[in-house]
Amino acid sequence: MKKFLLTCAVLVSGYATADVGSGTLWDPVAGRTDELYEVATQAKAIQEKLGANVSIATDQDGKMHFFSAFDNWESWGKFQAKLAANADWQALVAKFEADPPAEQGETFHINTPLVAKPNNVSVVFAWDVQPGRTADMIANAQEAVGIHAKLGASAGINIDDLGDLYYELTFDSWEAWGKYATAVQSSEEWAAFIAKVSQDPAAELMKVYRLNTYNGE
Repeated sequence: MKKFLLTCAVLVSGYATADVGSGTLWDPVAGRTDELYEVATQAKAIQEKLGANVSIATDQDGKMHFFSAFDNWESWGKFQAKLAANADWQALVAKFEADPPAEQGETFHINTPLVAKPNNVSVVFAWDVQPGRTADMIANAQEAVGIHAKLGASAGINIDDLGDLYYELTFDSWEAWGKYATAVQSSEEWAAFIAKVSQDPAAELMKVYRLNTYNGE
């Protein structure tokens, strides 16, 4: 089954210098969502002390996205060693595993050719790229970035382990997204772009996700 690894797409957008990262998707146990986010907040504090840039978000299905971002894979590797040796982290993991408030979903790694502006809400388009067409899809995404910037969105491009692409758009609020959505529907430039890429599709849209950044409130 094809993995939906969009968590990475949104969460890495919070860090303008983050080029790589790893994350996990969590599905809260019924009635224990608040508990899950309390644990995630503790985990964020520990990881950031060890050098990670951590972001937490919630999607429209109620799942939590926990992502740790780094400047490069060397930094990521050094962080993993420090995390494994950290007593606070081990204690938190042991407590969590004794009575988990959530079920673990996908764990993944990504590269981010273009990081979007950090914002409160994000819309992520998860694309299943055809074999050998990742470069074509990145080129298409780069062209789309310029168009969307004119229409009021900040865009990011993220590539997962499988070569699939996650195209994100970030906004200050859902109201701002609504204004963008209205503008894109009437954009002749966007319509022409869609007509062009539809002639030889490099990917198939898997799903569109809407996420809210979690700030501990």
